[in-house]
Amino acid sequence: MREGWTKQKLGDVITLEYGKPLPKDERCGEKEGFPAFGANGIKCYSREPYWLHPSVIVGRKGTAGAVNLVEGGFWPLDVTYYVTFDNKKHDRKFLYYMLSALNLPALATGVKPGINRNVVYAIEQYFPLLPEQKRIVTILDEAFAGIDAAITNTQNNLANSRELFENLVADRIFGDPDAKGWSEATVEELARPEKGSIRTGPFGSQLLHSEFVDDGIAVLGIDNTVQNVFAWDKKRYITEDKYQELKRYTVQPGDVLITIMGTCGRCAVVPTDIPLSINTKHLCCISLDQSKCIPEFLHSYFLYHPIARNFLESRAKGSIMSGLNMGIIKELPVRLPDTQVQKNIVELINEITEETRRLEAIYQKKLTALAELKQSLLQKAFSGELTAGNVVPITSAKESSAPPTTDSPAFAAHIMAVAYHWHESRGKNKTFGHVKAQKTLHLVEALSRIDLGRAPVKDAAGPNDFAHMRTAEKWARENDYYEFVQRPEGKRGYDFVKGKRYSEWLARALDAVEPYKSALDRVVSLLMPLDTQKAELVATVYAAWNNLLLDGHKPTEADIVHEARDNWHPDKQRYTRQQFHEAIARLRSHGMVPTGAGKRVTGQESFEL
Repeated sequence: MREGWTKQKLGDVITLEYGKPLPKDERCGEKEGFPAFGANGIKCYSREPYWLHPSVIVGRKGTAGAVNLVEGGFWPLDVTYYVTFDNKKHDRKFLYYMLSALNLPALATGVKPGINRNVVYAIEQYFPLLPEQKRIVTILDEAFAGIDAAITNTQNNLANSRELFENLVADRIFGDPDAKGWSEATVEELARPEKGSIRTGPFGSQLLHSEFVDDGIAVLGIDNTVQNVFAWDKKRYITEDKYQELKRYTVQPGDVLITIMGTCGRCAVVPTDIPLSINTKHLCCISLDQSKCIPEFLHSYFLYHPIARNFLESRAKGSIMSGLNMGIIKELPVRLPDTQVQKNIVELINEITEETRRLEAIYQKKLTALAELKQSLLQKAFSGELTAGNVVPITSAKESSAPPTTDSPAFAAHIMAVAYHWHESRGKNKTFGHVKAQKTLHLVEALSRIDLGRAPVKDAAGPNDFAHMRTAEKWARENDYYEFVQRPEGKRGYDFVKGKRYSEWLARALDAVEPYKSALDRVVSLLMPLDTQKAELVATVYAAWNNLLLDGHKPTEADIVHEARDNWHPDKQRYTRQQFHEAIARLRSHGMVPTGAGKRVTGQESFEL
């Protein structure tokens, strides 16, 4: 402990004053009142303040031990304490940081946990003089501003990764079923033809809680679908005799479960390795005719397809989807392809899910590290070890808060990284080299109507500004982000190789490209399944088509093929006209018909890719 610090009981420094209930007729709107604090933040507003001076709020009941800083003129509700102290001896924010470091929630006791202020009063702490308190507050404020910004940025990245996943599944994988030629059927039409293929569990009078035993036949409930995957979160059993009464409710492996009470719309597929079981009245169990629809496809459809989500939400009875029934489930329209395509879709969703979870784990780990860093700084502060020199500044949030301009090398590097990220999620990363990266930049620039600073030319491998891409790649390499590494002798092309800071930069990339995410999603959706040659062709066709529009033409397919094959680069002659027609069809099927908004591609130069 540093010199000049004295040991005191908290009860000799602060007083925890009781809050008071706020009558309903004294409550008002935010703009006309004073904040009324509950145990963990503002709950409502009061016409008059209970206390006029700045203070600290400590949760007494409910979220007991939560600490909030408050600037004068407030009302502390009866589940709180508010702090009074001698401001000539102690700094309010110093006391706030100190109370935050004490883990007050651990002091809560009782059936409805609450904190006895006498227990807090008995805690002994070391206190410096007021000038030193203010110095410590200044250091903590600056450090915490960076940490809080980094936390916010990481939370946004976490939310963005989930949103990107859901949008990719909903918009790009399911897409427009009419354009894909998918058929439509109701859930009832997809179920097995025998009676009881769609069923709920027994009513409460048929299965009483008192009939559950320690072992026997399993009974499934809402908690078995908590994360939209099947899990044994809670196990309930009935005897064999009771099961014989209720066996018409038996759940089979491969059945799809969807919750119809409580938090409705959660679902799971019953795995093949569960023991014999029945479902409860809270679940609707669907046994599918798997020659029409595989369970995993219907599961994904329930979770992600806008048609399904909108249908369930609009038909649910009560507030916040509090009740569905079998009739509603049976009527739900399902748009679906043949079963082989369903399997491919499920495989792709699983791959993207795995990659998204990997990213989320990185973000969660970072959030944990930032929270621990806060606690570490607080411990240093109240042990007298905190100096400006031993606080590591948090700069990543500041760097992320100012996204690069679209014509900067960083922005082009981010576009390529996000495109690679989604190729990797599907196991297509080996197809993502210089050619695909260049075509991604060209198409995103055109679709988003932004200027990446490119000046594309008619290259053998399609529209290309290789010097621009090299500049972006150089920036990525210098920042330990990634680089393209030439394959071993005898193998043509380059591989995308991650740097040590790849995950950190990728988080920023998702933020930077957010305004242009729709265009990038469309481009990645188009290019991801294609090999290098087909990617080259679709980008060439797009650019040639766009050139014709810029010249004022209304080109036919024959005109487009001629421009892309015969008026582009001699190397294009090695492709058949049919391959160019196929490229035109791919663009149309993905809604990527040029409008003449993209940059003109000039010249007939060639660069080695």
